Parts: sequence; structure tokens; C-alpha cells
Amino acid sequence: MIETGFKFDFLLSFIILFISLIIYGRYVSKNRRLNPIKRKIYWKYSLFPLILYTLIEGLRYGRGRDYLWYKYQYENILSPVVNQEYLFTLISKTFHFIGFPYWTLFMLYAFTWIYCSSFLFSKIPHYAKWGIPLFFLASVGGMESMIRQFFALAFLLPTLYYIPQKKWIPCIILILISISIHTASLITFILFVGVFLIFKSEIKLWISIPLYLFFCYVWDISNIGFIADILSLVNLGGNKLASYTENADLWFSADAVNTEEFARGAFAKFAATCFELSIFILGYLSIKKDKDKNIQAIFFYNLFVIGAISYQAVFTLEILRRIFDPLFIIWGIVVAHIFTKYRLNYKYPLYIKGMQIIIVFYIISYFIIKNRLLIPSQMFIWDIGNYTKII
Repeated sequence: MIETGFKFDFLLSFIILFISLIIYGRYVSKNRRLNPIKRKIYWKYSLFPLILYTLIEGLRYGRGRDYLWYKYQYENILSPVVNQEYLFTLISKTFHFIGFPYWTLFMLYAFTWIYCSSFLFSKIPHYAKWGIPLFFLASVGGMESMIRQFFALAFLLPTLYYIPQKKWIPCIILILISISIHTASLITFILFVGVFLIFKSEIKLWISIPLYLFFCYVWDISNIGFIADILSLVNLGGNKLASYTENADLWFSADAVNTEEFARGAFAKFAATCFELSIFILGYLSIKKDKDKNIQAIFFYNLFVIGAISYQAVFTLEILRRIFDPLFIIWGIVVAHIFTKYRLNYKYPLYIKGMQIIIVFYIISYFIIKNRLLIPSQMFIWDIGNYTKII
């Protein structure tokens, strides 16, 4: 990433985009019983935030861990340093052949993500009021940093609706597209399907909370060295996943632990614990408030719980963090369900209100202020040449 410090145009673009997503979410929620004719209106109203998101995220520069790498890859696509999946390479070569500048490709990545997110919420409109802006906050950092992974993940977002409906044909089509962009998305899809098939009801708090606390405060990440030993015995042939097994000692040994970048102070860890356990508890209670068994809500809740617990187990190991990121970002949808069942302007028992305050405070202080407004890299393509410090 390229360090810039505070920039007013970045602040203004974030405020406009975030407000547009809030308005968009409220519109979808208000008209959630859309008939087929009004669905055309849904996409009409989604047009402005989709275009805005595409422009703001697509025209960024140097923001995100992998940005400069993929810029370099595109500019050298005819003699690539690393061979990548077929569809991803085909798209890059097509853009390069036409003569499009590299940032048009980043606009495509951004548009694909926001379009597929919008498609998901068109299927689950009762989550949209809170879910659309919160899912943006949950996912934007990953979309900027893990560019190819999230480009592939975008095509899996609709499966979050199709899997609980057991509509396997669209799931198969989408996973085939996704793995042709990033093979590791197969792992994500297996996790999605596995969570749905294994957990028929919401994961009980007496299981989830102790596991979370164990992996957060007791577990020693250096114990993951056994993964390298197992993967060294696996032969995956010549596909992209084979690179992970061939370099297992590099990716999964104790030496791969990145405490410099991912380590947290005691207060930061405690604050994250309060936030995530509040979602565990209120998410569980909100499902219990449903009159009928809400399979969709249970599925989202379990994905987040498994993601949050696993995230703690591998927090300082980047390659495994990337595996569980797609599950962890589901917190935006789970919190949307919580705020639907436990409205912020209602009076509740102190422990409920306290957890609501924790969630809201953490979202504002961490996901909005720290992870957006105060991020060190706030460049757009028109700033090229004005900033040179790489961090």
C-alpha cells in the first residue's frame, strides 16, 4: 500500500457512498414484498449505489495489500510472473488486448462484488435495511486487499441464498465460474455447504463461547505445524492448490506466523472479543425470537460463528486467515438480523441494551473510523505521483 495520510476527497467519497447504501437498504427493506414487476424497480434504485461503489473502489490506487501486485501482473500479462486461473487470465488478457488501462480491471472487480452483493440482498430483502451498509463495512477491506480471492468470492455470494433453498444447479454453475478465477474458492464453497449440512440448528452458546475464548486466549498458533506435515503427503497434480501443498512449510509452519502485522494489543483483543461474543449471544437470541424455524438466519449465524472461532485460531497466519475471511464477513448480515429483532430504539433489559451498544460502538470505532476514515492509504488514480511512500 502507498501511504497518504488523510485526504478530503476520500472522506467525502466514503460519506456519499455510505449514505447511498443506507438509503438503498432502507428502500429495499421498505419494499421487501416485491412482485416480479417491481423487481425491475429494485435494480433501478440500485443503479446509483452500484455505479458509485464501482467508481470509488475501481478508481482507487495503491489501497489494499495486493493492489500493486495485480497492477504489475496486468501490465506484464503477456509474460506473467505467475500463471493464474483460466478465466482470470482470459479477462486480463482481453482487457490488455483491447488496450484498457489497468484501473478498468479494478472497476470490473468492484462492480462484480457490489452487483453480486445486491443480487444476494434482492433475495433476502428483509436483511437489507441494516445488511447492505453493514456488509459493505464488513467486506470492503477484504475486497481491496485480497483482490482475486474476492473477485472469485463475489460469484459465491448468491450461493448463500441458494444453498439453504437446496438449489444446487445454480450453485454448481457459480462455483465453476468462481474456481476458474481463484481455485481456493472451492474451499470456501465446501465450508458453506458443510456448515449447512452439518449444523441443522443454531450452534449452542455453551459450545461456541468456550471454543472462541480458548482459541482467542489459550491456543498457541505455533501448534499448526502439523498442517504442513499432512499437506506434504497430498498430491494435487499441477493445479493451483498444488502450490500450497508444495510450499506447505512456508505457508503453514510456525515460521509463517505474522505477529508484526496481525498481532493485537490486550485492549484491541478484548474489544474484538466483546463485539464478536455480543453477536454470538444476540444472534442466538434473535433466532429464538423467530416464530418458525428460520433456516436462512440459522445458516448465516452458523457461518459467522464457525468463521469467528476459526479466525481466532489462525489470527496471525495470513494464508489461513484468508480461508476464513469469507465466513467472518457474514457478521454484517447476522447483525442486520439482530437489529431487525432487537430494534435499537426500543427498551430492552440492560444486558441486551449493553450488547447492542457494544456492537454499535465497535462498528463505528473500528470498521468506520479505524478501517475506513483513518486507513493510511487513501489514494485515487488522480493522485499518482503525489505520494511515494510504500508501507
